[in-house]
Amino acid sequence: MSGLFLGLLLLGVAPDLVPAERAYLEGRYDEAHALFLEALSTEDVPEAELLYNLGNCAYREGRFAEAVLHYRRARLRMPRDPKVRFNLGMAERELVLDVPRARSFAETVTAVLALLTRGELLLIVAALQTVGLLGFVLLRPGAPRKTMLMLVVLGVLGAIRLARLEWWPGPPEGIVLSRQISLRDEPDLERSPSSSLGLGETVRVIEVSGSWLRVDHAEATGWTERVGVGIVD
Repeated sequence: MSGLFLGLLLLGVAPDLVPAERAYLEGRYDEAHALFLEALSTEDVPEAELLYNLGNCAYREGRFAEAVLHYRRARLRMPRDPKVRFNLGMAERELVLDVPRARSFAETVTAVLALLTRGELLLIVAALQTVGLLGFVLLRPGAPRKTMLMLVVLGVLGAIRLARLEWWPGPPEGIVLSRQISLRDEPDLERSPSSSLGLGETVRVIEVSGSWLRVDHAEATGWTERVGVGIVD
């Protein structure tokens, strides 16, 4: 744990958060967690930093799935923040769920694009398309023209991601927070479970119905009680 960033609000600390940060520094992580969580429900707060600090509290207490949930929520708001990415990686390694595999080119490009805000992505897409199209039209056939065509392709991929973020963001991620959750074909406790998932597994939340979620996982799809899954939003 020695490599875990403290994640304190070092600049412009809001007075209301001082007790929470003091509790964290003194090792009273459960108290700090409650104070950070209370602050999160108020207006005009540094939401990303609060989520990050909640992740740190959960990590220190060994609740690694909960830490992953908070870190991923913080990452949505600070996609390139190094401390968020570092601590998220540590929490994910503690869960030891997935065997790393090589990424395809498309997955690599998608991962890079995910580090950009929507405004940054829009500027980059416009620049790639403009430079690529002008170069493709003005340059003679050959390597330079092929390079311009590649810029156009990257611009198109960026535009597709931007459109998806705006209009088709897709189902949100969910993190299994219980030691085990049961999946059922219908949102009914009297139905026998068809499969189960363990602590820390990542799912896609397809549908919400009251106290139930319909989730999708590589190994199974079904309904589960909402209390066992944290939604990354």
